[in-house]
Amino acid sequence: MSNDVDGELPNNQTKDPPTHFSIPLGSASMATTTAPFSITRLPILKPPGPDTNYLDWILVINQVFKKAKLKYVLSPIDVKARPATWEEDNNTVCAAIFQIVDPANLRYCQGNPDDASAIWSALERAHQDSSTGGKVYWM
Repeated sequence: MSNDVDGELPNNQTKDPPTHFSIPLGSASMATTTAPFSITRLPILKPPGPDTNYLDWILVINQVFKKAKLKYVLSPIDVKARPATWEEDNNTVCAAIFQIVDPANLRYCQGNPDDASAIWSALERAHQDSSTGGKVYWM
């Protein structure tokens, strides 16, 4: 007996959380051109701890944002130096990050939910101690 509806697999996100999320990406400056890709499959960032995938996640996400010409919003930029597309690009990155992190990571992002750079830094701080899987290496 199966819980499948019309041949679809059951979707219990509490028991089987998704491991990837598809989202359209692209800089506001790319809106008038055809981007090489408009939807990409992004990994979900697991919570801090021994099973975190932060090091792999950050590698993938950095490259995706770089390709989409959005990576610049992950670094603090003086308000006067921001390009005209900064606000829209920042909002795109914030929305993307909130959709590709496990809900347990959201508490680290609540201080500045509208600032991609602050969110990025908060996630880095939250995961920095668990990126070795909870192991201490002596040199």
